Amino acid sequence: MKPINIRIIALLSVVLTFITAFFLIHELRKQQDVETAEPLVPANKVHLTFAYNGGIPKTRLAEIIENYNRTNPDKTTVELIDTPKEDYARLMNMHMIDGDGPDLLSVDEDWKTTYFLKNWLADLTAAAKSPELPAYDQWAIDYGSFNSQIFSVPHAFGTTRLIYNKSLFVTAGLDPEVPPATLDELAKNARQISQSQLGYQRYGFAWPLGDKEAGFINSMEVPLTYSGLAIFNPDTGRYDLTGYGKWLDAMNGLEKTESLLPGGLSLGYQSALAQFAKGNVGMMIVTNSDVYELEHSLDVQFDWGAALPPVLDAKQKDKYPLILKPEPLIAVNNASEHKEAAIRFWTYLESSETLQKLYETNLLLPYSAEIRKASQPNSTAVSHIRSFLPTESEAFYPPAPVLLNNKLNPNQSLFLDIDWSNRLQAYSEAVSGRFTVAKALQLETDRMNLLLQEEVQDGHIQLSSFLRPVFHSPFGN
Repeated sequence: MKPINIRIIALLSVVLTFITAFFLIHELRKQQDVETAEPLVPANKVHLTFAYNGGIPKTRLAEIIENYNRTNPDKTTVELIDTPKEDYARLMNMHMIDGDGPDLLSVDEDWKTTYFLKNWLADLTAAAKSPELPAYDQWAIDYGSFNSQIFSVPHAFGTTRLIYNKSLFVTAGLDPEVPPATLDELAKNARQISQSQLGYQRYGFAWPLGDKEAGFINSMEVPLTYSGLAIFNPDTGRYDLTGYGKWLDAMNGLEKTESLLPGGLSLGYQSALAQFAKGNVGMMIVTNSDVYELEHSLDVQFDWGAALPPVLDAKQKDKYPLILKPEPLIAVNNASEHKEAAIRFWTYLESSETLQKLYETNLLLPYSAEIRKASQPNSTAVSHIRSFLPTESEAFYPPAPVLLNNKLNPNQSLFLDIDWSNRLQAYSEAVSGRFTVAKALQLETDRMNLLLQEEVQDGHIQLSSFLRPVFHSPFGN
């Protein structure tokens, strides 16, 4: 047996080690190249969430968002959160308190002061001056501002009308070109329509109270501003709900004569609107944002009209302006992790181009006179939107004091002996019959004034700033 050559063995070991090291380094470099290579499809940089509770139909808003997702150079994606309309304010308030609110959200007029005070909204002063946005007058700037910072702009507003089924008017022996001008006429017409439709399950008037905001605010408080009513009386510096008694009594009377669409406190707004579209309701209070749904989604097949809502008394007609309601402000969450991207999307939504397209397709009424003059709602379509365009009889109302605390202390609760915590619940008590209309309204008036007095004493409300109201009517002569 030949002796083993140590040199050969050593040489082979070195060669094997070198080969092994070469392949190991090669594999490591391949793996590193894979990890550092650009992905085949670039990942989206930012994902934004958006909660909305305004007048643009969700389907059309989704189309606007999809267009932005597809075309924006930053590859930002925006997701529209599905939030129940009737529970929107409560859910948003809860999320904002918990610090997990959406990147963008709509804020209703009743809550904007609270959001300003709590510093929940991002400063959009620079963005609001972008050339992409229409120019706004001082009233609009002030409406979305606080402490010299702009948090949003009132891009659009809503108008309120009484709509009526002309076919049911004719069947009931009523003039289809003469809608009711007073509450008494509305009640009389509703009873007459119901009587003429016995056995057909058709009713004179729909008052949907399942959505309390739509039923009590949009369908009672708002139209009754045309009669000079408001929850806060600037002449006395106090809340006063007693004036709504005549309306509530009239509605209770219609229910007793089976002239109201059944459902009462559980009747949803969309359900009532659908029943009108089917020809089962003679009259209903709606806003301009419902026109698109009536003409497209619900596809009304009969002739219908729209008019200014009835006043409580004929002497009040055209004596007071009917309130114009600004659309909820669209704002950016100050706690958003993607604030810059959210502001870019906000600028896109508020741009003249976006608002003009929405106006031309009858989806909103822009505040900007510049947009309204530059284009008109689609003239090729026979649309009822023209009946909802603002008139010289309408105006934006000055703000009323907003109670930040709605709960009475134990002593106050015992004094008033009530267990509700907002005026909509008080209205519900009056409708349900658990309290008489007069008692429910007086108790709620007393409750709100007790809370107002407390907030004035604590310095939260400067009452003097609400005592000389100035109405803003950009549509007068």
